[in-house]
Amino acid sequence: MNLKRILSGSIALLTLSVAARADVEILITGATAFRTAAMNAIKAQYDIGNSGVDYDFAHNAVAGSFNAADRVTFKGKFPGVAGITTIRCSWNGSVEGVRAVAVPNSTNNPFFITDAALASPGLDAGEGLDENANVGGSTVQQAAKFSFSDVRQSSTPISSPTLEPADAKVGVVVFSMIVNEGAPAGFLNVSFQQFKALFSGGFLPASVFTGDPANTNNVYATGRNDGSGTRTTYMAESGLGITTLVSQSIALTNSGDNITSIQRVPAGGVNDSDPVTSGIQPYPGQATGNASTVWSQDLDGNGGYVSGSSLRTAMGRTSNNVTVRDADYSILDGPVNIHLLTFLSNPDALTARTNGGRILGWNGSKMDSLTTGTTLTLADRQKVTHGQYSAWSFQQLYYNGSLSTDENAVYGAIKGGIDSTLIAAGYVPGIPSVDMQVTRSDDGAPIAP
Repeated sequence: MNLKRILSGSIALLTLSVAARADVEILITGATAFRTAAMNAIKAQYDIGNSGVDYDFAHNAVAGSFNAADRVTFKGKFPGVAGITTIRCSWNGSVEGVRAVAVPNSTNNPFFITDAALASPGLDAGEGLDENANVGGSTVQQAAKFSFSDVRQSSTPISSPTLEPADAKVGVVVFSMIVNEGAPAGFLNVSFQQFKALFSGGFLPASVFTGDPANTNNVYATGRNDGSGTRTTYMAESGLGITTLVSQSIALTNSGDNITSIQRVPAGGVNDSDPVTSGIQPYPGQATGNASTVWSQDLDGNGGYVSGSSLRTAMGRTSNNVTVRDADYSILDGPVNIHLLTFLSNPDALTARTNGGRILGWNGSKMDSLTTGTTLTLADRQKVTHGQYSAWSFQQLYYNGSLSTDENAVYGAIKGGIDSTLIAAGYVPGIPSVDMQVTRSDDGAPIAP
């Protein structure tokens, strides 16, 4: 009798243990620059795990463009994990992601799409009934455990706790300089010195970049806020320094394909209560979405776009007859013809180029294949892998604390699947780390074998 009771108790405990491990939830945040590769890798695992069986996913982008969304939730079978696995992604920027994972609280925690959004799947031909696109609501703020980052934790102000693993590299993210539609034909390259002068002062005449005195239109610096890995990368890469103050402007309004007003980013960000409330504001609905707060440097000019997708939209537009406003909304110039210059990850730069922007060289070296094509050629990849082209950083996939068996299975599958998704996407989202013949000791550091 006692033996039966012992066996029955053991079986019950085992059953409870299995049940407790039956389902797993993974919350991921961080880099917008690498989200295409990250979400392609995640979805590929669900494709394997379900093998013809439906799984659900919801996102806040248009149908068929889940890998460009700011938020995505997947739910279904995942290889190597018992029960149902739910993966929620909310891309808030590399530095913001590191902060959210290291210091979870009501201020830092991202907003994720809830399961309620999965109840009404959409009708995307490529995904059958699995996809629910354009999800605007059904979000909840949660603490994330994982974060993709374009930069190392040491390039953020979050020094404690130390995130894991020690070697978190999952790929190489490549960036390009880009000028918006309508720039002079001779505007082809940006040097370190030109970049530093532009982003420190806020604007320069186009003749500085073209060498043609007839190009008198001003070029204005635009870019991301300090929660962005892209911002951290271009500050380190240019030699300005990660925490150096900049003077950036953002597009406020547009008429069709033309930007009609820009504003130097005010402290606190562009508020929806400002006189101009329509057009292409960088983060509608949030007064401080484009302020730079991570390094406690919320000052006029130092803010920027909260997302690469918002910035790339502006870079695909012309900027003729633009009213130029200061941080206090006073008019500095205009209406005049201007140009906008920034630094974007290659997927965002490619989208902007498709819409009219122009990809430029960086300090004399350029991703030539993206001038007209949609994939990186071997010659352009070798500029990165062998050290000629320096506008890149190692992509990290961090987590806080230790991992359960199921969490480790999901982490390993995503990390292991990145390379194949980079290759399948023509290397535009990034380059596999294994291809690199050079390295750098830190973000923006010298490149050497």
